[in-house]
This record gives sequence, structure tokens and C-alpha cells, in this order.
Amino acid sequence: MTCTDEIFGKRRVVGMTGRDVAPDIVPDAAALGIAAWYWRDNTAVEDHHLETDVQMARVNIAVTRITQQHICPVEGIDWDSIKNTLMDPHWTLPDGTLVRSLFGQGWTEVAATVSAELDRWRHLDHEVLGAQTTLILMSIGGSTSYTDSWWGQGRWLSMCRRVIDDAMAAGPTLPSPYDQRGPQALLVDLDAPDELSDSVLDWLIDLPDSDKNGPRGLRMHLVTRPPQRCWDPYWLAGSNP
Repeated sequence: MTCTDEIFGKRRVVGMTGRDVAPDIVPDAAALGIAAWYWRDNTAVEDHHLETDVQMARVNIAVTRITQQHICPVEGIDWDSIKNTLMDPHWTLPDGTLVRSLFGQGWTEVAATVSAELDRWRHLDHEVLGAQTTLILMSIGGSTSYTDSWWGQGRWLSMCRRVIDDAMAAGPTLPSPYDQRGPQALLVDLDAPDELSDSVLDWLIDLPDSDKNGPRGLRMHLVTRPPQRCWDPYWLAGSNP
């Protein structure tokens, strides 16, 4: 095959037969995209950041869980059910803490801006984009560096395993009770991190016993930042290879 033949073949695949191809719908990624866009972005949540990153992580996980329950790959996103659950005054974390109580007086603004963002996306979904396009868009939104280390994505347990393995190799003690139960028990329980103690989540996020040379928790570990490769279809722009 000559260079010209190869370029023509690529142009045919991308510019003709593949021009209507879009990313797959990935419900788990879509849930992260929705949670990131209607909860953390374009709302007052960051303006009323909770006292600790562990608390923020717990609420993020709770929001992601709710979102996961209201996504259907065929029917789309049930925006009304998501909104009703988040705005329920009795919405609690697994330990019984009322979410609204964590934000104190800031909850009024948080609730108003989150509700507005949900209403906006519901309108875009129902009146402009349609269910499938919205799910594709949300899948892309949940596959960015912003949600690399969030619970709910497919790499969660593998990332936790790397953090635990590195910590064990370097010598820091596991948080109680896993200093007695062992690393495998910790990994199993991290499938539901919102049910663990603050000290365990804090350990996972930052590895408090480590120094600047590592090992590192999820916040700074390289495993949360996988290599990104860009695909540049230069032939579509008429550039020379």
C-alpha cells in the first residue's frame, strides 16, 4: 500500500463510513458526568465547601449513587427523580447525617443552584438533544481528568489497590481496623467507601504517614492520571502526513 492509498483509506473510514460514529454510552461514566456537571460545577457547592475533603467525598459518592439509580441506557436520565431525591429534606448519608445539615445556612443557595442546573439539563435533554445524545455527552463528561479519582468509575478498585500496595511496600501502617484485618480486607471494603470511617477515607486520600517523596494517596498518585493519547485526523484538514 502506498502512502497515498493509506491516506485515502483513512479519509474514507473517518470522513465517510465513520462520520456518524459517536462514543459509546457508558452508564457509570455518564453518572459521573452528571454528578460533576449538576452538582460540583455551575452551582454553589464549591462556594460552600464542606469542612473536610472527606466530607466532600462522602457527599460526592452519595450524589453519584443517586444518579446511577436513575440512568437507563435506553430510556435515558430521570432528571425529576434525581432532583426529588437530592431536594428531599430527609436525604442522608449512610451514617444518618442529613446532607443539608452539613452545608448549614449555605444549603439554601446550594439547593437553588443545583435545582436550576438539573432543570436546565432536563430541558436540554427533552427539548434539544434527546436521551441518547445526552447520555453520550454525559459519558464524555464523566471521562475527564476531573473525575479520574472519583468513586463510581471502572478503575476505582484498581486505583485503590495501587495505593494500598505502594503504602505496604513503603511501610506506613494501615488505618485501624485494617492494621489487624489486612490490606485485602481494606480493598474489599473500599467497594463501598462511604460506609468506612473518616480516618480510613482520609488515609486513602492523602496517606497521612507518608512524606513528600511518597507513597501517595489518591489525591496525588499517578495511577489516578492515566496516560492520555490524542488522535489528530490531520488528513481531514488536508495537511501532509
